Amino acid sequence: MDSAERVDLRSPTDPAREQIDQVVGALGEQQARLADIYQRLHTLRCTAESADGLVEVTVDASGVLTDVRFGADARRISLEQLGTAVAAAGREASKRAQARTWELMASFTPTPGQLPSPAAVVPGAPSFG
Repeated sequence: MDSAERVDLRSPTDPAREQIDQVVGALGEQQARLADIYQRLHTLRCTAESADGLVEVTVDASGVLTDVRFGADARRISLEQLGTAVAAAGREASKRAQARTWELMASFTPTPGQLPSPAAVVPGAPSFG
């Protein structure tokens, strides 16, 4: 790129300047969306109850157990049954957390064509599309 082309890029009315501003704006929006998604994932909790209603399990976005609650009748079943109920509720809560995590991440996927190609902004830049 010669010095005349560099001077043109500094012009406030240059189309490349407008495209660069568009890219910077789009990247700022994506950064804000990503920060929002991160915050939502950080606070995400999913809860599931065992089929018999004796156990309630809560997990975080990674599926890590954060809380277990037992109903009053949980004392009346065997430890084996109780363990099975906790595991089943935990699996369901983890499944819900995974689905919600994927849903949040899918909302971040940029729309095709949202950003111009580098070649459209900077003369001589490679085109990746």
